[in-house]
Amino acid sequence: MISELLAPWRTAKHTVKPGAFFISLTSFEAPLPYTVKVHQRRKRLAIEIHQGEVVVKAPSLCTHKLVETFLSQQQHWLKDRLTIAATKASFIREYKNGEPIWFMGKPLELKVVKTHQTSWHYLPDQNTLMISLSGRVKNRDIQVRQQLHQFYLHKAKQYLPTLLKQCEEKTKLSSTALEFKFYQWRWGCCYNNGKIILNPLLMAAPESAIECVIIHELCHRKHMNHSKQFWQLNAEFCDECGQTKNWLKAHHDEVYLPTPK
Repeated sequence: MISELLAPWRTAKHTVKPGAFFISLTSFEAPLPYTVKVHQRRKRLAIEIHQGEVVVKAPSLCTHKLVETFLSQQQHWLKDRLTIAATKASFIREYKNGEPIWFMGKPLELKVVKTHQTSWHYLPDQNTLMISLSGRVKNRDIQVRQQLHQFYLHKAKQYLPTLLKQCEEKTKLSSTALEFKFYQWRWGCCYNNGKIILNPLLMAAPESAIECVIIHELCHRKHMNHSKQFWQLNAEFCDECGQTKNWLKAHHDEVYLPTPK
């Protein structure tokens, strides 16, 4: 949800009416449908996305023109959120051939083959991640998931320590240790003792997003919270937090590797 506090319109004559409307915005190819809900006690305009539908919650004395101005101002946010909602609703990981396996911000094609030995093979020229499974494997999906974990962990150990060092030099903030752990929703964490833990699945994201997460955790070396001071420090070194958050949310279902049912 995004909202804005508005007060000057308390004497407005042409107040907005509840109902369904359309608005033409430069970020959208077709007119965008939206619903207005009016609340007597509300003091803020707010936009929410419910199952892919745009809902504007408006104060009773707000004008329709002000609603459309607010939608126009927030159209890039709207497009990002609607894209995220559409992505979340469209993908379920089944460990089948042809599924996307994200690496450094780009999708690889998953290819599972039977051979004499279980292993993974990254084939950049073919834009493919091949998982070889031994003929003795009983639970195919579990073994594929394990190999994907090994791929991401190998790449994380190969790449992230160097990037962490570069971020430490950039921020003048340092960690005491680096470890890796797979999480469902967390991308990293920083402990009071200076140890940083990163999710190997970060290797799915673009380099700029990975760097953003690392800088975020390093800033906790000075502020072990998400206070105003923390975000001010974070903003000194990274101005892509919004894009990173949107990318990680939009691609979560394609990146996360759930336990096969």
